[in-house]
Amino acid sequence: MSDRDRMKRWESFIDEQVKRAIGDGDMQHLPGAGMPLNLDANDLNVPEDLRIAYKMMKDNDVAPEWIMTGQELYADKECIERRLQAFAKSYKDRLAEADRVASFILMREADERWQTACDRIRKEVDDYNKKVLNFNISVPPQINQRIPLNADVLIRKALDTAQ
Repeated sequence: MSDRDRMKRWESFIDEQVKRAIGDGDMQHLPGAGMPLNLDANDLNVPEDLRIAYKMMKDNDVAPEWIMTGQELYADKECIERRLQAFAKSYKDRLAEADRVASFILMREADERWQTACDRIRKEVDDYNKKVLNFNISVPPQINQRIPLNADVLIRKALDTAQ
């Protein structure tokens, strides 16, 4: 039997024991039973030298810089994807119109506008990836790091999904 199989059996056994104890009411006598968890008291994940600083920040509704940077990254990524989707839709619409009227000039203009838009998106993705690098350096080790974006993959995906 492999270690993975043994681990699954133990997890299953433990889950069964916990469910049985809850079902039998064996946990009703424990302090705080039925009450929501007080997660504020759980400072075990915060290094001791940062606990006071984090508490002061929490009491004053201030988040650590890495949290604020993470929120900015999320908003930036959505903005890049939204703008790229709009660019791709506009490009496809312009190509369709150029094809409908059989205009080489309109097709060339559509291609030039698309290339300009792609260059802008590549610049935005480059700026985003620099922020990701700084975020990944500053984030605590137990927090997942962000993956940099690949502009060419985003552009291809936007073109494939644009209607």
